Amino acid sequence: MKTFLFILSCLFVFIQSYAQDSLWHSFSEESAKRAVFNIVRYSGLPPNFIVRENASIKTAHAFIHKDQRWIEYNPSFLAQVNDSSNTDWSAISVLAHEIGHHLMGHTLNPRKYGPGDELECDRYSGFILANMGASLEDALAAISLSGSEEASKTHPAKMARIQAITLGYNSALILDDSPPLHIQDDRFEYTHSIHFEGDPNTYYFTKVMSIVWLDEYAQAVEFGTVEVHPKPSYEYRFQFDDNWFHVDFKGQIWSITQYGVFMNIGKCKPL
Repeated sequence: MKTFLFILSCLFVFIQSYAQDSLWHSFSEESAKRAVFNIVRYSGLPPNFIVRENASIKTAHAFIHKDQRWIEYNPSFLAQVNDSSNTDWSAISVLAHEIGHHLMGHTLNPRKYGPGDELECDRYSGFILANMGASLEDALAAISLSGSEEASKTHPAKMARIQAITLGYNSALILDDSPPLHIQDDRFEYTHSIHFEGDPNTYYFTKVMSIVWLDEYAQAVEFGTVEVHPKPSYEYRFQFDDNWFHVDFKGQIWSITQYGVFMNIGKCKPL
């Protein structure tokens, strides 16, 4: 009886260990390469990407090395998002986002990534997953699970990214019908354009005091708010990456460091 219980306990430990290993390490290189192949196939492009596992990175990363386009990913992260969201589309959406960085040319100058670049790739991800047969819920699963509620210097907050993926997804559905010759987003009237140093994207203030980025279809994605500045020496202020940015009456955008140093980081122009 004791021998039987010992064997049973060993079997339980083995099964538990195997299940844990499958949970966090089951997304193989073969799965990743197959996913990348299918993604680019729906883009009408050859699969000329080098796809490799890299357990030392947090999520996934697109970059150029020796004139070759690389995509590296953490297999544990992709396995985790698939398992937690109960769909394999989560990993596919992450890889589609990274492919988007290559196709949009962001990897040619990685130091100039901005929030608009991330939204471009989110929209591409939504578009591709719709074409591949995913539901909108599937397309949003990864970002809903792993996206940050707060914006950072390079990545918009989760709600803005969900909006961009949804726009991409819906634009793919439009192609099933006769597409309009002109697509216009009439929800907003823009009052100012915003340019940040080192970021090639243009952002806009709207009459409803929001900050938006326009995708290539001229559809707006909201990712911040603006308000009249409480101090008389400034005209506006807006919050991003948990920091307040201040716009003076000459249109200069200022950031204040933790040491109280003022830094000019961009320009705001009335339209």
